[in-house]
Amino acid sequence: MGCRIIPGVGIACSRGTMGGKPVCCMPGCSRAAAHLCDWKLKGRKAGETCSAPICASHALEVGPEKHLCPAHAAAWANHPSNPKNQTNPETKT
Repeated sequence: MGCRIIPGVGIACSRGTMGGKPVCCMPGCSRAAAHLCDWKLKGRKAGETCSAPICASHALEVGPEKHLCPAHAAAWANHPSNPKNQTNPETKT
């Protein structure tokens, strides 16, 4: 994880954990991660997930026990598999 500046406190350096739990991947967030990103990777990492540690505030829940980091939440917003992006033929006029 490296070092980061905590305003009004100083510089904190870690190996990416907070009391044994990973710290949220979002810059400036020091909360313990509650989830890992479940975005499925493609290419040479096919079969793996992003697994970025994310706190409850930054995680987007897209299904039961399925969470996305902010970067992949943005990709999901425009993804053709997202139910919000699918047109329902019954509602077309």
